[in-house]
Amino acid sequence: MITFYDIKVNSTDPAFTVSPFCWQARLCLNYKQLPYHTIYALYSNVTAFAKKHGIPPTGVKPDGSPSYTLPAIHDSKTNATVSDSFKIARYLDETYPDTPAFFPIAIIPPTVGASVDVNLSTDGKLDTRVLLAAWESMATSTVYPKVLKLNVGKLLARVEDSADSFPGGGFVESSQRKFEMVFGMRWDELGKEPKLGEPVWKEAEEAVGIWLGLLEKSRGSSFRRDESDKDEFMKDKESLGTLESQRGLWVMGGQFTFADAVVGAAFCWIRSVWGQDSEEWASVKTWGEGRWLEYIEGVEKYATIL
Repeated sequence: MITFYDIKVNSTDPAFTVSPFCWQARLCLNYKQLPYHTIYALYSNVTAFAKKHGIPPTGVKPDGSPSYTLPAIHDSKTNATVSDSFKIARYLDETYPDTPAFFPIAIIPPTVGASVDVNLSTDGKLDTRVLLAAWESMATSTVYPKVLKLNVGKLLARVEDSADSFPGGGFVESSQRKFEMVFGMRWDELGKEPKLGEPVWKEAEEAVGIWLGLLEKSRGSSFRRDESDKDEFMKDKESLGTLESQRGLWVMGGQFTFADAVVGAAFCWIRSVWGQDSEEWASVKTWGEGRWLEYIEGVEKYATIL
């Protein structure tokens, strides 16, 4: 059994999770249909929680001390404890090879590879790990900060509303200085919920829209899990045409990959903070002139909280 470690700030609503990176890991676990259960750490207590549960650090602080973050998993099958959503996805691929791969091997005809200027091995295989990691890099630097700016006011309001029923969460105390520095705003300004139509909503939509453009260009690639499938693919390519022949919902066509966990996490994050039945979430599903709707509905199938 896998134990999934997530962050909690509100004990009254299990769907109220505040980390897009935890959402990435949850989407991965659910898509692979691996049995797991969740243990939550208080936002203010992540470091102590990680040390207690043997969770490895994910970075180094400016003072040289280790930095601990979630998500993380512990797998009783191997006794491994893994932190960082990207490493978790790789671990799940390696440990459970009979489940759909988050980092599939692409089999691309050489003529197509040359036309799109990608470096292939001699057998036409493309390792997608670097390509898919780039989606998370884009999320961290460009998209997630805009979504955080959208979410922060509502998030703080919900945390404060639940303070009496959830003492000791420490979210406000732990976040105040950090958020003020990140946004260059006073705490009382950060705590204002943005109304629909305010610029912050448009900024978030435009940031997510970068993905939409890439998604619509990249859909249609044909990916095969095993090298044994190559001959069949190469034999059929004349009738199938180019890699655009097998279109699908996800970034790489018909298969959900780590890139989709990254993209999907942004939407799950918004839904979690604003509420599934909210007017704001209904508005988000119209982003991109409605072109996101099918994708969002696909992601929601893997967003169950266990």
